[in-house]
Amino acid sequence: MSETGALLLVDLDGFKAINDSHGHAVGDACLQEAARRLRAACRDTDLVARIGGDEFAVLVAQGADGPLCEAIGRRIVAAMREPYPHGGLCLRFGASVGIARAAASAPADLFIRADAALYAAKAAGRGTLRMAPPR
Repeated sequence: MSETGALLLVDLDGFKAINDSHGHAVGDACLQEAARRLRAACRDTDLVARIGGDEFAVLVAQGADGPLCEAIGRRIVAAMREPYPHGGLCLRFGASVGIARAAASAPADLFIRADAALYAAKAAGRGTLRMAPPR
């Protein structure tokens, strides 16, 4: 990963309640919508992937300075706040985002730092983002 890279971890807020209340088919539709919104909030050069459950990763490989990463994170949070009409329902979910910039970090360290930032964002409340301290 280049020195300008960054990893954003995105965890959906409120997804479990949707899945439990409306079933897995509706939950799967929400995951697909979340992926579409993530893709729209990111640049064409960013890589978006679902890494499990209701968690996604965004790899920002070019020009990932702090302001750019925060801007992408804010766009993600804003996009997820929008209601999702599906099958006569108006579903609402959100996202919390943890961000770690690469610097000279090994990939495993980058993931650990982004995960710690995500944990801090979740602890601060739904729909928040936190950036890991630089290394």
